[in-house]
Amino acid sequence: MTTDFDADEWYSPMESLALLEPHYGAMTKSFIGDKLKDGLVRAHADEVWDSDEPTLTDAWRNRKNAEIERDVMLDRMVWTGSRHWQFDLDQWRWPTNRFVVTRQMSPADRTIALGVKFFSKDIDKLIPEKSNKGGPKPKYEAWAAICNALLKIEREKPIKKSNYNSMADFQRSVLNKIYEGESSNKKSTTLTDDVIKESLVFVWRDQPD
Repeated sequence: MTTDFDADEWYSPMESLALLEPHYGAMTKSFIGDKLKDGLVRAHADEVWDSDEPTLTDAWRNRKNAEIERDVMLDRMVWTGSRHWQFDLDQWRWPTNRFVVTRQMSPADRTIALGVKFFSKDIDKLIPEKSNKGGPKPKYEAWAAICNALLKIEREKPIKKSNYNSMADFQRSVLNKIYEGESSNKKSTTLTDDVIKESLVFVWRDQPD
């Protein structure tokens, strides 16, 4: 099902995580997944194909032989078709926008979606309203800066573990990109090592070797 697609109206999976993880923590991916199944978050994919290859590696490697549908809206029926939901959640590759829905393991019957994005207005609705009560303010500016830094890094080279010596090296790379072009007295005071470490652990965990 083809549709008019305006990229400015959609968030990448990583942008969506950056916006929601400050509020939902380690459960953010499952939370977004549930909203996809409920039809409360609309999704779009650049390419979608069905595969009966025995493994996901084979399905990806042999995609050139598949019948690929392009520019596709993914409605809730796609996600509710999964009969192995936790397995699928573990296989979703958020940094590379690659998602899978498994209807059957053996013989394999699955749908793979590449270039997945989420409708920005749906994601924005999931951000809790600011409370008038006292207490520390959420670090919205910090998360926006981290997200922008990751996008800049991804444009220069793929974000994968083999491109870094360690998690700490990856963190330093992100910090350097955040502060790129800024003098030391203008650096954001909302960004701390703790904020960086807490947010980037989810990114690092999902990176391919």
